[in-house]
Amino acid sequence: MKWERYIQSDLDSCKILVLNLRQMDNKSPNDDAIFHLISGSYLARIGAFKQSIDHLNQAKLYFLQLQDFELLTKILNEIGICFHLSGNRQEATYYYEQSMLCGKKADDELLSILAEINLAKLYIEDEKYVAAFTQLQHYISISKKYEKFEALSNAYAALVDLYLRKEDIPFALKYAKELQYVAGRTNNQNIMLRALTNQAILAFYNEENDKAEDLFHQILHLRKQQNHPLKLSDAYFNLAGYYIEFNIETAKKYLDSAYKIAIDNQAYSLQEDILLFKQKELNDSFATEEIKALRRIIEKERKVLLKSLETMQNEAIEKKTSRHFILISTLIIVILGLLIFGSIKKIFK
Repeated sequence: MKWERYIQSDLDSCKILVLNLRQMDNKSPNDDAIFHLISGSYLARIGAFKQSIDHLNQAKLYFLQLQDFELLTKILNEIGICFHLSGNRQEATYYYEQSMLCGKKADDELLSILAEINLAKLYIEDEKYVAAFTQLQHYISISKKYEKFEALSNAYAALVDLYLRKEDIPFALKYAKELQYVAGRTNNQNIMLRALTNQAILAFYNEENDKAEDLFHQILHLRKQQNHPLKLSDAYFNLAGYYIEFNIETAKKYLDSAYKIAIDNQAYSLQEDILLFKQKELNDSFATEEIKALRRIIEKERKVLLKSLETMQNEAIEKKTSRHFILISTLIIVILGLLIFGSIKKIFK
C-alpha cells in the first residue's frame, strides 16, 4: 500500500494523504477505518502518541468485528510502533507479540513476521542481543522462503547494527556482505543503495578512508539519478558526516546542500537532524536558535493537524447522532401511526 511506503520514507506525503482522506465526503465505514489506521500511524511518527493510539484503536475495533486478520495484524504492529517511539517498551513488546500471534491467523504467512523485525530492533536497543539475534534468524528464514528481498535487507541491516553496537566489526562485515548479496538478487535500487551505504560505513569504521569516500560519492551520484529529494539530502548528509573528520569546509558544503533540500521539501525531521549535527560537531550557536524556531513550527503544524482531525471526528459523531435521531424519529412516527390506525380500527368495528 502507498501509505505504508510513505510512513517508511516520506512523512510529508503521508501528511498530505491524511488531510486528503479527512476531506473525503461520504466515507464508508471501511474507508473511515482505513483513515484512522493511516492517521494513527502518521501521528505516532510525529510524536502525537495519545491521539495515535485513539485512532488506531478505532481502526482496530472495526476490523476486529470483521475478523480481518490482515489489517488487524498491521494495526497491532502500528500500536506497538507507537508505544516503541513513545518509550513505553513493555507495551511495545506486548503489541508486537500480539501482532505476530494475529498474523498466524491470516492467510499470508508473511504477516506473522511483520512485527518481528520491530521486536528485534527493540531488543537491540535494549542490548538484548541474543533475543534479537533469535528473532532475526526466524525473520530471515521466512523471508528467504518467499524471496522477500526487502525484508531480508531490513534484517541484515539490523544485524549489521547489532554487531556495530557490540563493536564486533568482523560479524558486522559478514552481514553487510549478506546484505550486498541480497541487493544483487533484486533490481530494487533502494536495497542496493542501502547495501552500498552499509559498505561505506563499515569502510569508515575500518579506517579504509579512500574506499569509504568513493562509496559515499557513488551513493550521491546514484541518488541524483533517482530524483528522490529526501534520499538525496541523506546522501549529502552522509558525506558531511564523513568529511567532518578531515575537511570541515567540505563538510559544511555538503551540510548546506542537505539542509537546502530538506527546507525546500519541508522535511522537518531531516532539518532537525542536520541542525543537531551542526550544533554538536561545529558548535554552531546559530543552529541552536534555528532548532528552537523549527520546533515551534513543527509544534504549530502538529496542533493545526490535530485540531483538524479532532474537528473531523466531532463532525462524524454529529452525523452519526443525527442519523440515529432521524431513525428514532421515523420509528416513533411509524409506531404512532400503527397505534392510531389500530385505534381507528377499534372505533369502526
